[in-house]
Amino acid sequence: MSDPLEHLNKITEELVEMGKHGHLNDFKANTAASAVHYELTELRKILEELEKNETNLLK
Repeated sequence: MSDPLEHLNKITEELVEMGKHGHLNDFKANTAASAVHYELTELRKILEELEKNETNLLK
């Protein structure tokens, strides 16, 4: 099974790279990227909580 948090890390890294290369200089693009970053952060929290709960169930 693949690690969902690793996938999120890759997406975040890609957003950072896009910014470094000037692809997010436009206001709308930057705003959208910020929204994506926020949602990825929220998704990460949910996945971490699910992992924690799953680990506790296995104990």
